Formats: sequence, C-alpha cells, structure tokens
Amino acid sequence: MYARNLENDFSVLESHFTKTEKAEVQLLSFDNSVTEKNFTVLAGDWHLLREELEGLAYDGATIFSNLK
Repeated sequence: MYARNLENDFSVLESHFTKTEKAEVQLLSFDNSVTEKNFTVLAGDWHLLREELEGLAYDGATIFSNLK
C-alpha cells in the first residue's frame, strides 16, 4: 500500500459503482488486528466508502494469521 497510486484504484471503483444500482461492500482492514466495516452503495454513491479508504493509514505492520 505504501507505493500505490490510490487514484488509479479509485477510478476502477468509480467505474464499477457507476454501473451498479446497489452493492453491499465488506471492507476488511488489517494490521495486527482485523476491522470489518460494511457499506451499502446505492446509485453509484460510494463517498462514505471512499472517505474510509482515504483515511486508512499505512503503518507497515500486518499479521495475516488474524484473517479467517
């Protein structure tokens, strides 16, 4: 995530959600724990999900064994 260009990733999500009337999205963020948040995207409006993604901080620490 450190070197990613998030605008490229966001453009893919924008394209997808623009074409989708309703989407249920489960966002899993993980470092040394796993946090789950659920979003409902209606009529292409995914601003809450985007704000959540933009607010994620890269800290370099990840423990994958916590994922089920």
